Amino acid sequence: MKRSLARLFAASLAAMAVLCSCGPKMIPEQTMQAIFRESLINQAVLAQLGDQKFVHLDSLDTYSALLHKYGYTMDDLRYSVRKLAVRKSNPIGNLLVNVANDIRLLNEQAQARYRVQLRIDTLAQVATADTLLRDDTVMVGELKKFRFELKAAPEHYYPDATYRIEFDYSTGPHARPYSKTLEYHFYKPGGELRRQGSLWLQSTDPVAHFREEVISYGSVNRFEFTMVESSYGAETIPDTSLVKNFQLTRVWPVKQARKRYYRALTGFIPLNQLYDERYAPKDSTALRPLPPRWER
Repeated sequence: MKRSLARLFAASLAAMAVLCSCGPKMIPEQTMQAIFRESLINQAVLAQLGDQKFVHLDSLDTYSALLHKYGYTMDDLRYSVRKLAVRKSNPIGNLLVNVANDIRLLNEQAQARYRVQLRIDTLAQVATADTLLRDDTVMVGELKKFRFELKAAPEHYYPDATYRIEFDYSTGPHARPYSKTLEYHFYKPGGELRRQGSLWLQSTDPVAHFREEVISYGSVNRFEFTMVESSYGAETIPDTSLVKNFQLTRVWPVKQARKRYYRALTGFIPLNQLYDERYAPKDSTALRPLPPRWER
């Protein structure tokens, strides 16, 4: 009889413990601080991506996902906030201040990493840039007579990239404002026009340096650059323009510049590029060997 009562009492205690554990749990302050911090960052990211179709998350969705990540529920969060709110030490206010300090520190660290990466990318693009055309001839006279051209062999082409145009020039003391432009034409390998546009030349009497960059948006076989001058009536104005040191430079996109710079410094291909070349098929019908981790 005593043994039966003891077993019944033990079972009752176990049942009470289970019932008590089924209620909401208290979230530690450090964990709650991490949840608030990550939730605010996620909401900021979602606000930046709000115009994209795949973003349809509400702030409650972000909280639910984060709480699940840390092993808690919304009921646990509500319970913890109520518990902390009634304390005289005001831990909720201190917690939010700590969250703001964490985000400020993360922002400073991210900006520092961005500045370092920006310097590296700039150095890589400068080091891997290719000078395609350079003309050191000093040309004096009517600006509309100046023309530069670069053409590849019929079976070759210049790849999709950013092309930098720069030269030294002077429009002379008699030039009218906004009367001189540089027109460019990029042609596809088949001879069809790829892209065209105009770049204004500001009036300047002393020699100034002109520099602009144009993205080709596709392969190019021929480049044409022509100086154009707008005429105003029959009035004749002496043109004392000067152009010299014309240069066309190909600037590789950042990702390609990184790879080329890495290879130039080390002599090796970056591992991610080597992996893609060996195992990632560019064509769905191409057969490539399986990566080592998938070999059986």
